[in-house]
Amino acid sequence: MQIDARPVAAALDFEARTRTAVVVLIAATTLLRLVFAASLGLGIDEAYTVATSRQLQMSYFDHPPLAWWLTWVMRTLTGSESALAVRFPFVAAFALTTWFTYSLARLLYGLRAGLWAAIAVNLPPVIAWTSGTWVLPDGPLYAALTGGAYAVARVLFVPRQSPLLWLAAGAAAGLAMLSKLHGVFLLGGVFLFLLTAPRYRFWLLSPWPYAGALLALAIFSPVLLWNAEHHWISFTFQAARGQVRRLAPAGLVQVVGGQMAYLLPLVWATLVVLWIRALRAGPAQARDWLLVCLASGPVVLFTISGLWAGKVLPHWAAPGYLMLFPLVGRELARALALSHRWAQWWIGLCAGTTAVLIVAVLALAHLPWPAVALAGKALPDPLIETIDWHDVPRELSHRGLLARHDVVVVSPRWHEAGKLAVALDGLAPVLCLSDDPRGFGVNIRAADFIGRDAVVIGTGLDLAAVQGLYGRYFDRIEEAAPITLTRAGRPAATARVFRAQRLHASGQAPDLLDPYGVWSRGRP
Repeated sequence: MQIDARPVAAALDFEARTRTAVVVLIAATTLLRLVFAASLGLGIDEAYTVATSRQLQMSYFDHPPLAWWLTWVMRTLTGSESALAVRFPFVAAFALTTWFTYSLARLLYGLRAGLWAAIAVNLPPVIAWTSGTWVLPDGPLYAALTGGAYAVARVLFVPRQSPLLWLAAGAAAGLAMLSKLHGVFLLGGVFLFLLTAPRYRFWLLSPWPYAGALLALAIFSPVLLWNAEHHWISFTFQAARGQVRRLAPAGLVQVVGGQMAYLLPLVWATLVVLWIRALRAGPAQARDWLLVCLASGPVVLFTISGLWAGKVLPHWAAPGYLMLFPLVGRELARALALSHRWAQWWIGLCAGTTAVLIVAVLALAHLPWPAVALAGKALPDPLIETIDWHDVPRELSHRGLLARHDVVVVSPRWHEAGKLAVALDGLAPVLCLSDDPRGFGVNIRAADFIGRDAVVIGTGLDLAAVQGLYGRYFDRIEEAAPITLTRAGRPAATARVFRAQRLHASGQAPDLLDPYGVWSRGRP
């Protein structure tokens, strides 16, 4: 009896073509991201990360260190802090995110679902184009989360898999936590699944999941060690952001509206509908339930906290929504197989919206913002935060200030300090003298610069405000000519400049030279 090998060959051919399509998708979107990365100046968070990454540490004030380490490595390898150089690892990280999303959806729901999940995850601006390109902790976080979810899905749903996959999942969870504290939701989501899915609860009696968790903790340990030496400053900072202030239903509406805008309204609505449907089905649909368990922590916490926390950013819930894209891939694959027109409209509308946004941003990056007014008020330049402050070192050099080796540059705002530090590129030290200097208050000991003259630079400042901030720290402060910041060859903002003579300690509280008390208390 002869066995017909044609169905097997056809299946293998389809698998190969699908894999090729995903590779082409990754190559094309990576190339577009590199163009995107090279076209825009560094945003305020990016410039801050680049500036504070110059001091290599085990961890950093705002977040765990992986984004800072990647930036330090690229600077060391390329000798450059250009936008393309420092953004390259984050573009590469999203290529991995796309591949792991495809692999996860394929394992759970089949090849077509994997392909469409990979396409869909490249559509939301906040996931695919900001976190997928910019110097932010979210890029490596997404790659680690999707890689860890894939490892867990393999050990749970593919027969006769090595339990060593639990170590792979633990390593991914460790890298996720080394990127951003959101990584803990991978561990929590897996534990919730094992606790609530009766068929898989036997794993709780196995040492392997716990070995994976211990490996994750070991990888995360530099964050713990650094914080132990710095009075747990990262954890207290993040905890303070979620403190209950007052109940405000409008805050919840604002958070949900932000999530819709950041993910695209149609994508957000689809993710929410599929999440609720899988939530209602419960653990009986184990594959869907795993995704629900992985997604629900960040989605629920960073949505309902809008009710009480002072400022909840819409992208904080994005790691949870990321876990739901295999469900989108499955629904699109099913609908397209049945020739449902809604799926074609869904893909066309979402892809078209994303394409328009990307083209608009790229165009604006190379064109000056026109003087457009609405209701008598000038519309702000949407790319104002991507201005590179390179006009500052040129003007300071022209004034002869950078020739003086005893001059420091001072900013009252952490995000402008980052812009100044990147623009000056080591030509002068930059201090952020503020009650909220973020990493500048930990990385740099401001008291080491006592006795030096300073140039205070910032937007929206006046002499009275600067005197109020720094009058007790300098012998004399006087205003100098401002510096015009340009974008696309035209004026975009004005940085006010103030000359300050001889920095000294004030002897009063609060002390802007050491606002966190890190240096005065000393480090073990």
